[in-house]
Amino acid sequence: MDINELVRRFTGSYLATHIDPNIAELFAPTMTVWHNYDANRMELPGEMYAKGMMWKIVGCTERVKNYVDKLDHVIVADNKVVVGATATGEMPDGSELKIPRCIILTIENGKIAHVDSYGDHAHSGPLDALLPYEEMFAAIGAG
Repeated sequence: MDINELVRRFTGSYLATHIDPNIAELFAPTMTVWHNYDANRMELPGEMYAKGMMWKIVGCTERVKNYVDKLDHVIVADNKVVVGATATGEMPDGSELKIPRCIILTIENGKIAHVDSYGDHAHSGPLDALLPYEEMFAAIGAG
């Protein structure tokens, strides 16, 4: 798949502006995910990652009032894609949600093979509490 097409389809789903019904096909059969806040590299099926990503996006739009995810920048270089975005909205308790974040996608054989995610728990903690990973894992059949 052409990298520009992959980026268009991924960012449309990631930002919930144009959710791709076939998003799982953007990911390698097995991929790795890393988060800066725990520094653990996790290997998992790409389809599972896609399901989890979509669960979180739908959850944000359903549970966070006026949820908007704005693309700050996209940089494509060789087999890397850097996506910077900021999510905003109003949490159920009335507090402001503002999460700046950055992900780096590594593309191999036309598929997303690695996702490195950078963010700050001070910003994302309230959203993680609203959309707990245990609930996501149960919803996508992963645990």
